[in-house]
Amino acid sequence: MLGAVPRPLRRSTTSVQDLSEAERAWGRADARGLVGLGDLPKAARRLSLTLHLAGAALRDPRAFRTTAVAIRRHRALQKPLELFHYLRFLQPRGIARCLEIGTLWGGTFFAHCAVTAPRGHVIAVDAFPRESADVMTARFRSLARPAQRVTCLWRDSHAGETAAEIAAALDGALLDLLFLDGDHSLEGASLDYELYAPMVRPGGVIALHDIAAPRADGIPALWRSLRRRHESVEFIDHRHAPPGLGIGAMVKG
Repeated sequence: MLGAVPRPLRRSTTSVQDLSEAERAWGRADARGLVGLGDLPKAARRLSLTLHLAGAALRDPRAFRTTAVAIRRHRALQKPLELFHYLRFLQPRGIARCLEIGTLWGGTFFAHCAVTAPRGHVIAVDAFPRESADVMTARFRSLARPAQRVTCLWRDSHAGETAAEIAAALDGALLDLLFLDGDHSLEGASLDYELYAPMVRPGGVIALHDIAAPRADGIPALWRSLRRRHESVEFIDHRHAPPGLGIGAMVKG
């Protein structure tokens, strides 16, 4: 296993203000530097990460490729080793229905589509202010596998009508995976959990992003509360910058 939360916001959909300081720093970085060497000083600083990534590529080429494409091409705000090990955890779990709260540019959504069944159903919930709903929906459909069903709801995940639309889209089925990366306040993240965790089947996975932020409130506080009550695993890369981020996954009892 590998090893700053914004002020509370009323809406739970992802915007730049919803991102932790670590996510903003990672998002400003040149994602093409994931495995690139560049000049000698940069190569020296990246040597440890490059060696770990080379090992990851040998260990699981499929998960490594998904990680690289998600970060380099689709701007996933994830640390590569954390995302790699998280995807390896998901691959054998039979994910057929996935809900992602807080999708931003769609990089992590792409990764979730890659580990969801070829004819599975992937649902995205967010309110993205830089593109129209039609443009964003078309983009997210392009990130999915050809036969997958994609449902996009560009609105507040806290709204009752949003939860009702998700339930209608599932049509009585339960989720295999719920990924929470929207509102980072304790109040907002807890509300997302309360609304959507009941839609996850027993044995399904509920995952949270930004569990390793240094502050005591927000997502880390919710994660500490949940992990005491469920079988859980953490994917936190303590070795490589930036600090923070981290993915926690628990299995619903």
